Amino acid sequence: MKYLLYYRDGFIKKFPLNKSELIIGRSPENDLVINEDYISRRHLNIKVKEDCIKIQDLDSTNGVYVEGCRVKESTINIGESFFIKGTSFVLRDGSLEEFKLAKELIPVFDHIKSDDSKTPDTTKTKYVKNIFNELLKHILAVGLKKSDFHEFMLDIASFLNVITDFGSIFLASMEENDINVILSIKKESKVLDQFKAILKKVPHLFEDDQDWQPIPDDKENYFSAFTLKINGKKAVLIYIPNNPNREENSKVENFLLSFAKEIALLSQIMHETSISKKIDLKAEEKFSFEKIVAADPQMQNLINRQKKSPRATSSF
Repeated sequence: MKYLLYYRDGFIKKFPLNKSELIIGRSPENDLVINEDYISRRHLNIKVKEDCIKIQDLDSTNGVYVEGCRVKESTINIGESFFIKGTSFVLRDGSLEEFKLAKELIPVFDHIKSDDSKTPDTTKTKYVKNIFNELLKHILAVGLKKSDFHEFMLDIASFLNVITDFGSIFLASMEENDINVILSIKKESKVLDQFKAILKKVPHLFEDDQDWQPIPDDKENYFSAFTLKINGKKAVLIYIPNNPNREENSKVENFLLSFAKEIALLSQIMHETSISKKIDLKAEEKFSFEKIVAADPQMQNLINRQKKSPRATSSF
């Protein structure tokens, strides 16, 4: 079923579009009631079509915005969004079960809500004091509009390159005896050997978080790892810092903890959407995690060697 996805009170809310026409507003007789001062009594009309919705501003005080522009009317396709000052709405298709946010993500969503309350004509360019908060905000904003996890990972890989100033990150998943490298953000090729040692020799890597542990066979360097689920599969986000000073890496680790929570949440939303559409992909069209790192010859060779190993789970 089509629904509007939006954030409120620590939950990602889903409002079902189960009528041909609905009204959003502050008044209790509306279909979707949002009791906020920035919402007019009758704010927005929605007409539900087969693959989209048609929205119309009902002469509200604060208006309706699409792609940063105030609009009177607009067509919103699945995966696209509009916002009413302090609340963003994304049109999606899938289950109506709501998600309670991990505590690490609530400040990020509140940050997005705060920025959405500033209309484009009043928002001014400002110095970004915390690049990590901006990254988390951007990743969520992009991910909530995506339906394909592969496409999402490709989109966020480029702006995650800022992490190479601090270290390298690897995202890997496990299914039965196969380890798939989903994402590789690194500055120096030597970290591949460290990554290999971690996958091979750290017990319970996909079950337990690793808090600033020494890299196997390396007396000088450390790593941290954050476990998560991606489409129901066990996964781990591994961080190998350039500088083994724990204090200097604390902000990066806090960011990566929230990033792991985001990836888990967004993959769940995207997976749910794909199930609702009952997509039956041909074998050659099925998503391959390897495609994401195929441009990195060293990583691709690492994957290929792993596939040939008789101990696929832990031997490279």
